[in-house]
Amino acid sequence: MMIKLIRCVVFLFIVLVNRQANTFASMPARNPFSQADGRSVDGEAAQRQTVRGEVVDGDTGQSIPARVYIQDEEGGWHHVVSTAVDGSAVRYEKRNWVNPKSEEFHTTVSAHPFEARLTSGRYQLMVERGKEYVPFTRTLAVRESPVSIKVPLKRWVNLAERGWFSGDTHVHRPLSDLPNIMLAEDLNVTFPLTYWVTHAFKSPSAGDKSVQGDVPDALIKVDDTHVIWPRNTEWEIFTVGSRSHTLGAVFALGHRDPFQLGVPTVKQVAAEAHRQGALLDLDKHDWPWTMTLPPNMGVDLYELANNHIWRTEFAFTNWSSPTPEYLRPPLKERSGNEREWIQFTLANYYALLNCRQNMVPTAGTANGVHPVPLGFGRVYVNLPGGFSYEAWKQGLAAGRSFVTTGPMVFATVNGRAPGEHFEKIDGPFAARVEGEIISEQPLTFAEIIHNGRSIYTIMGRNERTETGAYRTTFRTELALPESGWLAVRCWEDRAQGRVRYAHTAPWHVSIPGKPLKPLAAERDYLVDRVKIELNRSRDLLPDEAIREYQDALAYYQGLPIREEAPQAPHRAPAEPFGWVGVAGRVKIAPYPGGRHPRIGFLEGALNPQRETKVTVFTPWDPTSYVVVDVPEAIWSNLGLTYLAHTHIDTIWDTRKVTLPQLEWTRHPDGSLTNKRRLPNGIAFGAKVLAHKTHVEMTLWLKNGTDQTLTDLRIQNCVMLKGAVGFNAQSNWNKRLEKPFGMAHSEDGQRWIITAWENCQRTWANPPVPCIHSDPQFDDLAPGATGQLKGWLWFYEGSDIQNTLVELKETYLEGRFDQ
Repeated sequence: MMIKLIRCVVFLFIVLVNRQANTFASMPARNPFSQADGRSVDGEAAQRQTVRGEVVDGDTGQSIPARVYIQDEEGGWHHVVSTAVDGSAVRYEKRNWVNPKSEEFHTTVSAHPFEARLTSGRYQLMVERGKEYVPFTRTLAVRESPVSIKVPLKRWVNLAERGWFSGDTHVHRPLSDLPNIMLAEDLNVTFPLTYWVTHAFKSPSAGDKSVQGDVPDALIKVDDTHVIWPRNTEWEIFTVGSRSHTLGAVFALGHRDPFQLGVPTVKQVAAEAHRQGALLDLDKHDWPWTMTLPPNMGVDLYELANNHIWRTEFAFTNWSSPTPEYLRPPLKERSGNEREWIQFTLANYYALLNCRQNMVPTAGTANGVHPVPLGFGRVYVNLPGGFSYEAWKQGLAAGRSFVTTGPMVFATVNGRAPGEHFEKIDGPFAARVEGEIISEQPLTFAEIIHNGRSIYTIMGRNERTETGAYRTTFRTELALPESGWLAVRCWEDRAQGRVRYAHTAPWHVSIPGKPLKPLAAERDYLVDRVKIELNRSRDLLPDEAIREYQDALAYYQGLPIREEAPQAPHRAPAEPFGWVGVAGRVKIAPYPGGRHPRIGFLEGALNPQRETKVTVFTPWDPTSYVVVDVPEAIWSNLGLTYLAHTHIDTIWDTRKVTLPQLEWTRHPDGSLTNKRRLPNGIAFGAKVLAHKTHVEMTLWLKNGTDQTLTDLRIQNCVMLKGAVGFNAQSNWNKRLEKPFGMAHSEDGQRWIITAWENCQRTWANPPVPCIHSDPQFDDLAPGATGQLKGWLWFYEGSDIQNTLVELKETYLEGRFDQ
């Protein structure tokens, strides 16, 4: 309790300090040249030269507003000023209190020339404008003469031309600064939280963080397509009475009159908000009371791109609530990296949708508090009839939208935009899902989500557009047997393991007699969240507030759950499946089944068979593991001869032949072996033996047919879902150097490495995620047997290159095809 109290006090203090956005001096920061912390030099009285600049549209040559960064070789940040009488420049200086490397120091400038006074040296100039322009980077050498530079920003996509307009629904900037910033970010709509209260029961109209003075009661038009609605409220509760007791946050966006109501209770606030035409926005998804709010308030919006997702480094790795046990990764944790936070955010949203809380996604940055540009995460709303504030707000509420931190996703279901409700469907719903994804950097993959599950994977095609962007198109037809919802989400890898993503609002489908139901695990997770908060707050909150918690609990508990076919592993219930081997060696075990070894691309591996899969535990974490599929597939001149799951047809599927399920055999030396004979006489098997720091694998195949077998290609897959720190659905942490397929931890100090002799191909599949080193047998005459060796190594250290040389010399000399 004392730790929580200290954390809350520190948080409140920092938020209070950070609100003074324009009073900071420049601060030292991370250096793009050397990665070292530097110093601010803006205030030094030294010999300086003038650097003059102007940002122009790369196609028209016209001046445009933008966001400008200047950083010196020692890490100091510098700001610019406008040189035009009617120009403006707004400084922004934020550093996170948890991670000092999470920082945002920039100046937003109007469409006019600007200048900076800099001492001699080298500087990094970076200029950006919102999401639709290619960032500009240039190294400036400042010497004894003034420097002039014209910065052309090129569009890679134009959303307004397509009828899409953007907004940020979580903003903490002064009204006077927003016109400059919105134009610099090309952000069409903002809802600055001018009323802000952190004490329970207190009126936000006199909130401790509310804007002082009168707040305008009418729309502020920056121009015809950039507007501000000034009256918006945040209840962000840290204190109940005289005690520190964090609850969470909820916003009312677009109301007319100041609220006189404090929280809790929340039902009366929701009624008043909706009476005034406001939208309720759910923020702080991991905070204590969050899951009690949707059933009690009829929340409209859910921040799917939220205020922890920044341009700079991810900071909030510790969370207030554990992730649901069914979410892997992360696994029942209160901490994680950026990708895992995004997965947690999505899982919460999906669980709520499945529990019939039909919120639509939105995006909010908390710019003004956090080190993030305004609109870094934003929501785009489709307005085919042109822009107006009223139409934009209505479109947002209806879900005709997508959220993004990078890629742009344009999708339809049966020709209808997101937000459509398909009703009175007779039988299974035939969904034609099609569209395109445009991204600044190559798209990694996209997915179609149905009722929280990825049911169709779209790999990035990445055709180049005329603007230099990357384009992926898709079209598929799906038969949906039950009511629910569909959405499209996509992922774009960035440098240093970062990720950008986009997600459509859902399409809803209603099939009579087939209602939407949550999984038992989803319902239980929400029930547990409410119970924890109910017990934590029972002695602090008034009876009427506790009754609202009890109402939320009753709502979730009363939901019928989706019946699922049991995933019973095909083994005797009493059979032990613990690890095998000898002490001091890598631990291995037959894969127990029941839980899918993949994170994504599940439709490409239905009914995964246990008989070829081995769990290998990492030596540095006894709870972390990979699953090795040996073999995953066997190809030959006959076609696909064996597949360890259901996907594309094998030669046996085409003949309607079902292969029996088999098991691994354990041996006294700790090894595991398997063996299968196919109906045409081909036999194959594998042996897996653990050593101190690696696992040795042997694969053999005997030709029992009367024909020579050729083109005997093998797929051996190492799946990383259960390997903590290695399971990003990305190729950023993969390294492929034939015959080695490798994955490394975020810090690059730990490596999982696989290789096979006679390797023909190394590759990785981000959605799974997995790594491959795929070998090939020599041609086999009738009666002949071939054998291949493979390995799985675990390495800790920084000298990976020399390690690969040693592995090649020790294990693979002369064993692989150069």
